[in-house]
Amino acid sequence: RRRLTYALTVFPAGAGTLTLIPNDTARTDANGIAVVQVRLDGGGSPDSVRVAAHAAHRDGAPVPGSPVTFVVEFRP
Repeated sequence: RRRLTYALTVFPAGAGTLTLIPNDTARTDANGIAVVQVRLDGGGSPDSVRVAAHAAHRDGAPVPGSPVTFVVEFRP
């Protein structure tokens, strides 16, 4: 039940409007898994989006290994 906060970086900058579904914060389930979707809302299609997931303990201290980053690629 850890809280994760997600941040997006779009490449190239300013290409497309992206939204995290349901929003930029999610809680892990009993197995420690959290899921969000990256949705392209309009504008030009970006090449890729870097997503950073930040996890913290209840006292605000970062969880070891946080942030975790991954890339979502968009194809024409």
